[in-house]
Amino acid sequence: IHLLPASYLTWFITVYGNELKLHPLGPLASVTACYLGFVLFTTVNRLKSDKFITNTWINVLIMSAIMSILNGAALALLNFDGDFLTGVFGYLIGDIAGAFFFMVIALYIYRSIKFFSSNFG
Repeated sequence: IHLLPASYLTWFITVYGNELKLHPLGPLASVTACYLGFVLFTTVNRLKSDKFITNTWINVLIMSAIMSILNGAALALLNFDGDFLTGVFGYLIGDIAGAFFFMVIALYIYRSIKFFSSNFG
């Protein structure tokens, strides 16, 4: 819910700044897909006796993959006029690549903070 205003601001700038025709429910569908992906992952992980993976970085990437599939399906239904699976895979590749890229950046930021705090703190 907290991401919805920023999502609509980005949608507004994209639609009117670049004259693209994107469905107005796209940001709401994306935020809903992210929430449903999180709920689905935590529910399945809670029901299993042995947890998926104890490494939290990998859990975040698994959650982002689930969210990307749901987001790709929702946005392909709203914005893509061609083949449905082509639209889903297009959004899926972009979402997973972005999640991996920002996960690597977050990992390096975390490690540099840990390094500087242990050496200079």
